[in-house]
Amino acid sequence: MSTTPMITTLGKLNKSIEQLEKREIFITKRIAHQMKIARQKIKAGNKKAALPQMRQKRMYTKELDKIHNMKMNLQQQIISLEGTHTTLNTVAALREGSKTMKTLIKENNVEEIENLYEDIQDQQQTMEEINTIIGQAPLIDEDELEKELEELMAADITEKLMAPPTNIPTHISTPTNIPTIIPEETHIMEELEREMAMA
Repeated sequence: MSTTPMITTLGKLNKSIEQLEKREIFITKRIAHQMKIARQKIKAGNKKAALPQMRQKRMYTKELDKIHNMKMNLQQQIISLEGTHTTLNTVAALREGSKTMKTLIKENNVEEIENLYEDIQDQQQTMEEINTIIGQAPLIDEDELEKELEELMAADITEKLMAPPTNIPTHISTPTNIPTIIPEETHIMEELEREMAMA
């Protein structure tokens, strides 16, 4: 709904209310004037002379009641019009929202969304498997390790056997208490040995 007609209508309604209020003020003054004259005549002791002012006061009072009712109707019309405009704006917004939602649903149907969700789950599962594989400790062949250990021990034993002994002295010291045999003494010793053999 366009706002221009509504604004125009509200302007006319408010203007009508202003005119009625002016009329209301005028009639209220006329009632006060007729009451003033009637009191004056009553005070003067001329009760019958005050009857025309009382009739005028009653007519103006009825007119004032009509004005009050017309103002209430106009004000009610303004409230209804503003409420209707608000409701129509709300309906238009809801209609536009529904239209946009239909477009979005058409562009993204349920089956495509389910497929997309399944793809995301598959990708996440694949990444978890990759991370699990990457994070695993390397496989170790225990038999191969045992074989390497035996070869290492055998090589160590061979190396010890082939190595020269470390507790053999590098030089032999000559005992200082062995007497030195000179050639002459050697000859004498040999003669004694022969004599002992002949005896």
